[in-house]
Parts: sequence; C-alpha cells; structure tokens
Amino acid sequence: MFQALISDNGTDVAEIERRAEEALGLIADENGAVATLQREAGRTVVATVLPSVFVELELDWQEQAVFVLVGEPFDGQRPAGYYVDPQGRKARWHLSAALDRSSDPAIRGMAERLREVTQRSGIDAMVTQVDTSAEVIREVLPHLPALVRQHRA
Repeated sequence: MFQALISDNGTDVAEIERRAEEALGLIADENGAVATLQREAGRTVVATVLPSVFVELELDWQEQAVFVLVGEPFDGQRPAGYYVDPQGRKARWHLSAALDRSSDPAIRGMAERLREVTQRSGIDAMVTQVDTSAEVIREVLPHLPALVRQHRA
C-alpha cells in the first residue's frame, strides 16, 4: 500500500529509503559499523549500532514523517520493543529530546532545527527530514552517548 506513495516531483518510498540508508550508511562507515534497513507494516527503520549508542531513522509512511530515535545498545544490538523494552525499561528517545539535555546551546539549537523540519509532513518533507537528521546526527555523534546516558538515568 505505501509503496505507491509518490510526490509531485516523482520522489517515492524507494528513493526515501535509499536516501536514508545512504545517509546513515555513511555515518556507520565512518564509525566502523553498518546500517540496516528493516521494513515493517507502515514504516521502514534504517538503523546503525555503534558501541555506545544506536541511531534509528524511522520512516513512517502513515504519518509521512521521519523520526530519529536513539538509545544504548543491549548486548551490541538494538533492544526489542519500541520506546520501552520487554522488561519495561525505557529503550529509545527522540534525538531532539536527547539533545535538549545538553548544556551546550549549539547542541540544543540542533534540537530546534530537527523540530522545525518535522513540522511538515509528506513525501517531499521526508526528504528534507532525512537530510537534516543525517547532518545533525553527524554533528552531535561525539556527544550522543553521554546525552543518552543522561536520559536513561
């Protein structure tokens, strides 16, 4: 059903998936990891797991928006569940919420940047959201493990 989504300028689901996989793949490659793509009902998740943090780009085809979720790996993997793992522990946070915890105003400003681009929805908006998310992830990645640990505490 969602494979038929297409924008006025010809962008489709496959193009957005490719763009997300490429963007997160570059970040993964730079850090000795790999990006994975997992299709589920109504969404596609592109993810990478680094030693102390994982990053997920959730391409939500129903909302026609991109969500960036982060957390700590469990046994080197992304934990099961969504926001909460099967043991009832908080497992994922929106990247913007993690960035809000920073004492650095520049990093908190990146959270605002993410919020600005996610105010829109639609296939074309998703392209901008993927690109902006990848830029922000690349900039904040060195700070991300500490910010995620603060969220967990």
